[in-house]
Amino acid sequence: MLNLPVLNDQDFETIVDEAVSQLSLYGGAWRPTGGHEAGLTFIELFAFLKERLQIRADIIGSKSLYKFLPMLGLARQYAQCAESVVCFNGNGYVPAGTKLLGGDLIFETCEGLAVADTEIKLLSAEDAPGYRAYASLGSGGTPKRIFENGKPFYIAFSNPLVPRAKINLYAEVYDGYEIKRNPLTDRNEFIRLAELKYEYYGNADGKAGWREITVHRDETVDFLYSGLISFSIDGEHVRTDGVYPIRITPVQYGYDVPPRITGLYINAVSVKQRDTKCETFYFGYKAFDANKMYFDSFLATGKLFDLYINGGNGWQPADYRGIKFLVKQEGPLFRLATSERKKLRKIFAGAAGENENVFMLAVYSGDFYDKRVLGSSGGMARQIYRLPDAYKNIVCDSFELICGEPDTGQRVWEKRESLDSSGEESEHYVLNPGSASLIFGDNLYGKVPPMGRGNAITVISLKTTRAEKGNIKSGAIDSFLTPELFADIRFKQINAAAGGRAAETDREAVIRFKKTFESGAERAVTLKDYENIIKNAQGLMISNVTVMPSERENTVTAVIDSFGSGFTNAVPDTYIENITKILHKAKLLTTQIEVRRPKYVGLDIYGEITVLNGFKNAKDLIQDCIENYISAFQAQKYVKTINNIELCGILERLPCCLAVKYIDWGAKPPRPSDTRNASGDLTFMPYEKIYLNENHITITVN
Repeated sequence: MLNLPVLNDQDFETIVDEAVSQLSLYGGAWRPTGGHEAGLTFIELFAFLKERLQIRADIIGSKSLYKFLPMLGLARQYAQCAESVVCFNGNGYVPAGTKLLGGDLIFETCEGLAVADTEIKLLSAEDAPGYRAYASLGSGGTPKRIFENGKPFYIAFSNPLVPRAKINLYAEVYDGYEIKRNPLTDRNEFIRLAELKYEYYGNADGKAGWREITVHRDETVDFLYSGLISFSIDGEHVRTDGVYPIRITPVQYGYDVPPRITGLYINAVSVKQRDTKCETFYFGYKAFDANKMYFDSFLATGKLFDLYINGGNGWQPADYRGIKFLVKQEGPLFRLATSERKKLRKIFAGAAGENENVFMLAVYSGDFYDKRVLGSSGGMARQIYRLPDAYKNIVCDSFELICGEPDTGQRVWEKRESLDSSGEESEHYVLNPGSASLIFGDNLYGKVPPMGRGNAITVISLKTTRAEKGNIKSGAIDSFLTPELFADIRFKQINAAAGGRAAETDREAVIRFKKTFESGAERAVTLKDYENIIKNAQGLMISNVTVMPSERENTVTAVIDSFGSGFTNAVPDTYIENITKILHKAKLLTTQIEVRRPKYVGLDIYGEITVLNGFKNAKDLIQDCIENYISAFQAQKYVKTINNIELCGILERLPCCLAVKYIDWGAKPPRPSDTRNASGDLTFMPYEKIYLNENHITITVN
């Protein structure tokens, strides 16, 4: 029996007591004094509702669980492919989906790449290209700072880059800091910390100089993370100082710490542990009319295809319409060509718009082609198809099927988590990877696949994975599945394959459901909620955060420290902007937000201390004691006071100390008189951070 965690772990009284205990922070001056107050009644009402929700959540079965997850913005977690990066060298083209081997595991390239006949010779982080700063980097090398103080970063190649060819670089960015950078969850919402300009040294109008590079992709997000950078140059790459350079210059600098790289590779491509059994390519009317229907696919080398034509009501097999087709390789790509082009123009003129897809080409592997048809509909409700062994370990996002009569047109049906919200005409089905089965509707919730002489349920896209077994060490991916096709190309695996994960079990889904149910991570209500959201702000490295109610009504103030900030380095503006943006989405409607940096105050300490004879390290002991006192002082969250009497007592307990005559402080910048209390002690606001600037204590030996 499945041992599920208990979701109903708080009773009514506990919820009420917890809410009342927090009133001092969130409830203003009001406190409940009796059992019949309106405020307390509301607390008890919401406590009752919370307890009911917990009870209901605790009895959710696994079947219903996956219907509740989308209500919380959670998706069911299916098997995930392990991923790594390889870099190629040599001469030739590596198609998309090229199969590599790591033991008995198949990895596939995620894109096609023309291998550039060049290598990285030298790197430089100097003001001008000298290319002597440090040599080419390999994996795990000594981290090299780039863009420090806004300086450009140069990469020098041995041979010129080819104009308009895609160039892939993989940057291995150092991430061994004490505080890890939070991962990006939504890049479109992230305000970049820096803006970089890429240039190559080239010719234009007969003049050599720096020309702008077109960047197509930057997974590093301006060198915050390890990842691929894809770019191309538009003109001739020119030799200077014996090399062919490009440079990357910070146009806007807002880094928390200057990036450091430990490796840089050319001709790099992401690979995933998966085995593509079939994939589908679509071609529009414009490509057909120009007779330029090209596609990139390693699977196409097997020469097993099904071609479908858009007849208006659906897809019809090409042979059903009497159309012959040919797929042939032209250079690195494959090209689809057809017969009866006049006939096809008439079909498309009456059936498909100019911007619609007119051809669908399914490409199959040799071991799967005869298994692509699952069967034919019997016209019954709630039909279930058990998938054969060839369909095990499905990558769910890759799965597609086509169903229907050739006469009326076959259609690509849509995969759904459940059929509960499907209508009677909805061409939907449910894929259950755990039981390796397909479930269709009953003409009330989802359409029943139609009966018919030529009706077939055919798979047109499918990938499989070994999931967590694909998490293998660096260097384990070491050969091509078909080495005869890549005689002039070699490769090496740059990093360990990671991220492979088996499909989520029911127990794991319940635990994830509980965490979301309890934490309310998407909504900021309590001060703790604000702190958690800020600490996990995407793309940032938060070293410290203090959240407190502001003096202004309905306002929350957050004071943040970034990693690398301090009294000499301010928190970047982009940190303030990113956190403000995140909190505005998470806060309650009427709450106002103030995000600010700490204000650093340098303190000079004055005083006279008598120490015992024989303590040569007395000065160091006193210095350490004062610094420890300041460190403990910083941990206080709200209005803080440096208590001179308390510090004197701590100093007098040192074994070297005989007597403390007096202690006093001076602040830089000078503080107004109202920052001292009646005892003359300095007080500080929560957003102020202090550090010891100078020690002027006079030490006399008894």
